[in-house]
Parts: sequence; structure tokens; C-alpha cells
Amino acid sequence: MPSVRRPRRGSTSSPNEDSDDDSASESHSVIKRQRLSNVDSNASSSTEQQTTHAPGAIVRVSLHNFVTYTQAEFFLGPNLNMIIGPNGTGKSTLVCAICLGLGGKSELLGRAKEIGEFVKIGETEGTIEIELQGFPGEQNPVIGRTIHKDNKSGWILNGKQDTFKNAKAVIDRFNVQIDNLCQFLPQDKVAEFAHMSPQQLLIETERATGSAEMLARHTRLIELHAQYTSLSLSKDLNDRELQNLNERQEAAGAEVEQFRERDRIKAEIKLLNQFRPLAEFRDLRAQYETARGELAELRRQLDEAKVQAEPSLLLSETAGREYDKAHAVYGNAIEVYQKQNKKFQHLWKKRDDLINASDEAKSNVNIIKKNYAKHEAKLARLKSDLIRYEEKAAVQPDISRKEEILEMIRLNGETDRANKRKKEEEAALVNQQDQQIVHLRDEIKKCKSELADLESADARKLHQLQKLSKDTYDAVIWLRQNKHRFKAEVYEPPILTLTIDSDKLNMVEAIVSYYATITFTCLSREDYKLFLEEVTDKRGLSVSVSEYSNTDRPNFQDWQRSCSKEKLRQYGLENWLIDSVSGPDPVLNMLAHSCNLDEVAYTTKSLTAQQQQHIEDCKDDRGRMLIKRYIMDGISYYVNKSDYSNSTFLTTRQVFKASRLSDEGVNIEYKNDLNRQIADLELQISMLEADRDVHRKARSVLMQEDSRLGEERRALDKERERMRNELRDQQRAITKRDECLLEIEKYETQPDDSAEQIANMEAVYLETLNEREQFTKKVVEAAAKVSQAERACIVAGIDAFQKRSKKKELKERYELTDSSLVKLENAVKQTKAANRAKKEILEQKKGEAQELVVSLTSEEQAALEALQDTTLEELEAKLSTLNNAYESIFAGNAHVVEQFERRAIEIDRLQDKVDNSEVKILELKSEIDAIRGEWEQELDSLVANISTAFSEAFSSIGCEGNVRVGKDEDYAKWCIEIRVKFRKHEQLQLLTHQRQSGGERSVSTIFYLMSLQDVTKAPFRVVDEINQGMDPRNERVVHSRMVDVACQDHASQYFLITPKLLPHLKYHEKMVVHCIFSGIYLPNSSTDSAKVGLGRLRKYAAIGRRLRGIAA
Repeated sequence: MPSVRRPRRGSTSSPNEDSDDDSASESHSVIKRQRLSNVDSNASSSTEQQTTHAPGAIVRVSLHNFVTYTQAEFFLGPNLNMIIGPNGTGKSTLVCAICLGLGGKSELLGRAKEIGEFVKIGETEGTIEIELQGFPGEQNPVIGRTIHKDNKSGWILNGKQDTFKNAKAVIDRFNVQIDNLCQFLPQDKVAEFAHMSPQQLLIETERATGSAEMLARHTRLIELHAQYTSLSLSKDLNDRELQNLNERQEAAGAEVEQFRERDRIKAEIKLLNQFRPLAEFRDLRAQYETARGELAELRRQLDEAKVQAEPSLLLSETAGREYDKAHAVYGNAIEVYQKQNKKFQHLWKKRDDLINASDEAKSNVNIIKKNYAKHEAKLARLKSDLIRYEEKAAVQPDISRKEEILEMIRLNGETDRANKRKKEEEAALVNQQDQQIVHLRDEIKKCKSELADLESADARKLHQLQKLSKDTYDAVIWLRQNKHRFKAEVYEPPILTLTIDSDKLNMVEAIVSYYATITFTCLSREDYKLFLEEVTDKRGLSVSVSEYSNTDRPNFQDWQRSCSKEKLRQYGLENWLIDSVSGPDPVLNMLAHSCNLDEVAYTTKSLTAQQQQHIEDCKDDRGRMLIKRYIMDGISYYVNKSDYSNSTFLTTRQVFKASRLSDEGVNIEYKNDLNRQIADLELQISMLEADRDVHRKARSVLMQEDSRLGEERRALDKERERMRNELRDQQRAITKRDECLLEIEKYETQPDDSAEQIANMEAVYLETLNEREQFTKKVVEAAAKVSQAERACIVAGIDAFQKRSKKKELKERYELTDSSLVKLENAVKQTKAANRAKKEILEQKKGEAQELVVSLTSEEQAALEALQDTTLEELEAKLSTLNNAYESIFAGNAHVVEQFERRAIEIDRLQDKVDNSEVKILELKSEIDAIRGEWEQELDSLVANISTAFSEAFSSIGCEGNVRVGKDEDYAKWCIEIRVKFRKHEQLQLLTHQRQSGGERSVSTIFYLMSLQDVTKAPFRVVDEINQGMDPRNERVVHSRMVDVACQDHASQYFLITPKLLPHLKYHEKMVVHCIFSGIYLPNSSTDSAKVGLGRLRKYAAIGRRLRGIAA
């Protein structure tokens, strides 16, 4: 029978625990000063059990120097193992041993953070040995773990030193999932399981019960939905941007149109400025015509003056008439000369045309002769080419290796494509590893940033809170941002608000529970409801909240100590533990209500047995204990009163090093964790870089092979091209040969009329020569007539000149006779001179206008035709109006048109991007629908089976319950919804820690775990103190249900740990009940070894009856 003797504080153990001692008094003394832990396993030997245990079930657990055990060995049954015993005796130690011995981390237990804290106090190392049932035909594997005080550990596999990796491989063969709360639920994680979010519960259920593909599909759906959401968001942003651009485009349309109107006016101004010379010409022409009228009027006045001076004018006029007559004769002579000269020029031109015609006829004769010579030369060349092409066509190309070359090209192409695929795969791997390295380096930066943040005390506490409860951390952040919404102060959890004396930190954490550590405190019912509504209902956070406004002690000042400090010191105790804690009164009030922190005393010195006895006997007038709990030398003592004998007894529990409330410990541990993460990340980076170098080298080899294949392909292509060229040359020669034959046939069959053409052209040439000679005679005659007319013209000119001189002389005489006549004549002269000047300007403007008309385009000419009737004054008015309109239009942004056009291009680009996003979204949706079709069907079937078992379990206690899948568009929000109904008048309600009591949640939790029995392949399940908070009826029904489930055929192995046991519970022959006892009244193994040989429970009962003098 395994047993362990543990010395009590202040005493020493016997040097030889196996020696016998017949002295009753000495035995009594030793027993009183000892704490003995005895384990009674109602089970047969491990050899007998191996035939009934399922593969992976735990057959045996052996412990040495582990927590409270010096040496203990458990032989466990294949079905339901019930572990019972008072609090603090080491029941949960077995759970810790199973967890750590099968590769679990200390964090899973929710107790000590460092594994070295599980070594028994006073020892340097402890060992765990677990024997698992092997598969049929295989030996049972025995897994051992040695834990050192310095937080190091080693592994033993089947009696030999081994690595954790090999031990873990053996454990994983049996599908043991220590980190899955659906399979392994230690005491300090029960609350965590109850507070597990529905989404986490679904993941854990899939891990524990689903196929390997189910969780993978779920994870893939979460990833795909994230991509779908991201792409949809991007598309929405692009849609909004597109809409914005369209709106801006539409808004800018008016401004763009305004700019275009401004450009139109500018163009019209330019056109009118171009028309200005024409308008000026017309205006000058009108002025010239007016001036001519004025000149005619002056001449009329001059004529009148001359009539008045007619006697003086008679001679002048006679001379004038003679001059006019002579001038007319001279004019006629000039006209005759011009006619004769014109006729001469016409004949001369005709002669030149005949010369040209004769030259052309002669040239045509020469051309026909040359063409005939070319024809003969071309025919000779065609016959020569025909011979050459026939020789080329007769040459057969060398294509004997054609099929071989084509096959080699095909093989080269296949090899090249395969090589390129490998090269692309290697490049993709290198790129992927580069991205992973960048991601890991980002993670290192984050870790280093968090290390810097840990320098702040508040940040350290927040980090600790975030590690303990992410939901509570999120609620604190929300509260700090929304304090103004509450009527009174809402206090943050004690982990953030309390200040604890450093030397009392371990004591306070031993008393303050996990939930009290992270509990919010409200001062009014309204704030309490508002906080729950905002944090729990709307945000789905699982938090603990307290409110004591309507209790008998709503304020901390209302609490009265059961004993004064002076009286405490009389018993050797120093003070009440709550006096070592400072913080807001409402928070201290909550701790007094929930953890009875005000009832715990402490001492830093060791108490004598007499002092401890005095504390146990210390009572008030009503017989109530004055000091119910105290802490001494790292041990918490709880004074209990027996409900049966009315006697008092001590229950002890070790005080571990603080891990929740110590920000320094958290800081060091978290720093170490971050440093480990950084080291792991750097190791991953180095491994990735090494692997990347391997892929790069492989890619380099592939590139060399690619180069070789390219050279080979070029040589093959060159050979193939040679054959193609030879075939092409032969075919071209055949084609050219045929063309030459056709050309030769055409030339040979074509009639030769060259001689006839030459004769005809020579006849034409002779005819033109004869006609040219005749015209030469006519030209000579015409030249004589021109010479005669020229002489007559000279004679008439001399006569006219003489008469004009006479006229001038007489006119001068006349001008002297009458000054008025002179003035009129001067006016006529001046007017004529002015008219000549105007005419010159008019001619200049006319030239400018003509040049303008010639330079205008057809569109500008059409526009100017519409302005034909516009005067210069009207033109100036129009230009003034247009210039005013041009200046009145605000220029604004000079680049608005350019921006308008660029925006149109951006709209087209965004539209294409939106269209592509729509295609990708449809592809993602198609893939999501395909995966969901398989995953949802499997998940619904799994949860339906769980729900059936869960409903049957609730029906057995007269209640209702079901399990279903909570579905959402976001697959990360899919969850397990447990709905329960414990009272007839209620409706089925979602299981939460706010709606149901602790006992109801415990019933629901254990029933859910049992419902996984038929759909999971776990070799064993561990549930530690799940019945805490249940009323007797529910505990009895749950126990009965668990017995039925665990003891059925082919069921998993169960471990149920509980400190209490109701009478008249249901038992089954497959059950094994393990009783763990601890206390000062147990027999001493060193003096009465026979009394502690507890083979079975009934044997122990018989021994007890014999000790009390009762017949067995």
C-alpha cells in the first residue's frame, strides 16, 4: 500500500521510517506531530488492469517528492476513477502530475507559473512516472519526468533517458490533448472553462471530437472570409472613390464648359482680328469712292471757273484739242503696234509649239527603239533566270533528321518547362520565406516594444491582467473610456487597484480567489445593470462584477473584526491580513464579502503546538470561532468544526509564490517569455534563412540548367531553320521557274509592232517639220509689220509731245490770268494726290486681304463669308464686346481641363479595378460555399449527436437542454450555443455566467463534457471538483449520469476529483474509488505499519473498527 509520511511544521521525522516501536506514548507523540497522506486505491494490480484498459488510458501513476507527496503510487481503473478526500490533502496534485507527466505546461493548471514550484518543499527534485495502456500486442509505455527546483526537467521513456520530442510522439499516438479543456479540466481551470467564449468552445470541441479536416476547414473558412471581407471593403472603398470622382467630374463639368466657352470666345476674337484687313480694305475703298466724288465736284467747279475765263482759255483749249487729237493718233499707233506685236507673239509661240512637237515625235521614235531593245534584253534575262531556277529546283534539301530534330525540340521544351516550373517554385519558396522573415522580424519588434512597455507599473499590471483574462482587460479599457456614463465610480479589479505589502503578497493571493482578483465593483444597482448590458450583452465579454449596495454590509466601515489586534498577539498572531492591503474601500468590501479576507490573520513566526491549540479553542459566547483562518510559515491553516462530533480540526494548504498579484513576478516572467519568444523568432529566422539559401542554390542550379537547355534549343532551332530555309528556297525556285516560263511565253506570243510604230512616228516627225517651216515664214512677215507699226508710233509720239508743250505754254498763260482758277486747279491737284495716296494704301490693303484669303483654311473662309457685310465699325464693336466677355469669364484653375481629362482616365482605371474585385469576390464566395457545404454538414451532424446526448442528460434530472451551432456571416463568430432550462416556468436560455448560478453552470459543464463521450476518441478525461456549487440533488443526479456514461462499454477513462461525497450515491462495479486522507490523527507508518496497509476501502474500515474496539 503506497503511503507517505510528511513531518509537521516544527517537528522532525524519524530517521528510520520502517523501524518498529512498541512504546505507545512515543507512538502517540510521533503521530500527533506528523501529517501523513495515505492513498487507498480500490483497484487490483496493474497486471490485471491491462486487459481492460483502452489504449492510451492511464494504468499507473507514481510520484516522488512531488508537491505534498514524498512517495505515492496510484493504480487506476479503466472506467470511472473517483478521487475523494478533504481539501488540501493532495487530490489535485494527482491532476497536476497527469498534466505535467504527459507533456502539459504549468500554465494549463492555473497554479504555479514555474515548474520548479511543484517540487516538494525541502527537496531539490521530484519525479513523475505514468504508465499508459498500449495498443493490442504492444508493451505498455512508461513515461517519466524528473523536475528540478531550478525549473529544468528531463524525460525517461520505458526506463531510459530520452527527449521530450520522443515522449510527446508516444503521447500523441493515443490522441491525448492535455491542453484541451474538453478532455483535461483541472480545478483552477474549471472557472476558465465555464467562462470560455462560445467561439472558443466550438474550436475546442472540434479539436476534441471532430475529424482532422473539420478544424482545418473551419480555419480555412475564417481565412477566406477575412479575405472576402477585406476585398469587399476594398471594393466598397473603390466604389465610394469612383462615386466621388464621378461627382467631382460632374461638378467640374460646368467649370470645364466655362473654360471651353472662354477658348471659343478667344478663337472668335482671333477670327475677327484676322478679318480686320478685309474690313479695313472695304472701309478704305468706301473712303476712296467718296474722295473720287469730291474730285469730280472740284472738277465741275473748275469747269465753271474756266467758262468764266473762256476768252483766256480759248487758245489753251484749242491747243489742248490739238494735243488730244495728236495724243489720240499716238494712242491709235500704240494700239496698232500692240496688235501687231501680239499677233507676232502668238505666231512665235505657235512656232515654238511646232518645234516642241517635232522634238517630241523624234523622242518617241527613240523611245520605241529603246523599248524594243529592252524587250529583247528582258527575254534573254528571263531565259537565263529560267535555267538558274531549274537548277535550284532540282537540288533536294537534306531533311533526313527532320523527325529527330522535332522530337529533340519537343523533349527540350518539356524539360525546359519542367525546369521553369521548378525554378518558379523555388522562387516562390524563397519569396515566401522572405515574407516570413519580414513577418518574424516585425514580431521581434513588437516583442521588444512590449519589453519597453513593461517598465511602467501600470503597464505591467495591465499585461498581467491581459494574460489572466483577455475579456477583463478589454472591459477595463472600455471602462476607462466610458466612466462618464456611470452615476458613481465603477472600480477596476483588485489586481489593478490594490497595493499589497511585498512580504504579504503570497499570503493575500492564497486567500483571494482568481475571480475575486479580476472582479469589477459597482456602487449601485443601476451602474451594475448598465455595466453588464454594455460589456456582456453588447460586447460579449465574460467578466465578473459585484455590487453590495443592498447587503447587510454595503460599506467596508460596517465590518467588525471578530477579534482585536491585541488579542491576536496573545495567540502569537501579528495582525489581520487585510490590514496589509490598501485600496479603495468598495474593493476591500468586495474582498471581505467574497473571500472573507477580513477573517484571515497571519504571523511571520512559527507557533507552538500549544498556541495552535489555543487558536482552535478560541470561541465567543455563542461558541463561534474567533479566528477561523491564519497563515504561518507558508501554510494556510483553516480551523474547521465537524458537523458530526462538534470537534475542531485543522485543514492546511500550502501557500505558493504569488503569480497573479505580483507585478514584479509578472514583469520578470513576461520579460522572460518575451525574451524566449524573441530567441525563438530569431531561431526561426536563422532556420528560414538557411532553408532559403538552400532554395536559392537550387534555383541557381536550375538557372544553369535553363541556360544549357537554351543553348541546346538554339542549336536545334538553327538546324530546323536550315531545313526550313532549304525547303523554302526549293519551293521559291520552283515558283520563280514557273513565273519565268509564263513571262517567256507572254513575251514570245506577244505581236511585235515596233517597226510600224517607228514608221508612224517618223511620218509625224516629218509632218511637224514641214509645218514649222511654214510658220517660220509667217513669223518673218509679222515681225516686219511690227517694225512698221513701231515707226508710225514713234512719229505720232513726237507730234503729240510737241503739241503737249504748246498746250502747257498756253495753259500757263491762262493760269496767270485768274488766281481763283489756279486755286481750283490746286485743289484738284491736291485731291488727285490724296486720292493717289489713298489708292496706294487701298492697293496695299487689297494685297494684304488677298494674302489673308489665300492663307485661310476652308473653315475660316466659311466663317469669314458670314462677315462679308460687316463694317469696320461693327467689327470693332464686336471685338470690344467679345474682349469684355472674355475678360469677364474667371480663369480659375488653369489646369482644370487637364485635371478633368486625367480624372476621366482614373475613373476608367477604378472601374476596371472594381470589376476585377467583383470577379475575385465571386471566386472567394464560390470557394467558401464549397468548403462550407462539407464542413457545415459534418459540424451539424457532430453537434446534433452532442445535443442528443446533452438533452438526454438534462431530461434525466427533469430539466431541458440542447446544443446547437451558432452561425454567423463571419466564420470566426461561429460558436457552440448551450441552452438550458432548470425550472418549468422558464424558457431555454443561453448558458452564461451571468444568467445561471455556479451550480447550474457546473451541471451544464459536466453534462456537456459527458456528451462528448460518443463522438470523441480521447483515451481519458479529467474533471477536478466540477461539483462545487451544486445543490445535493443536482450533484446526485450528475454523479449518477457520470457513472452511467463512464461505466458503459467502450467508454473513455474518467477521473472525477471531489472533496465531498454525499451518502447513498450510485456506484458501479467498474468504478474505482480512491480515498486520499491527510491529518495528524492518521497512523504513523514508522510505528504502526500494519495499520496503514490500506489495501482496499473495506479493509481500512475493518482496521478502523478494530482500533475503536468494534467487532468487524
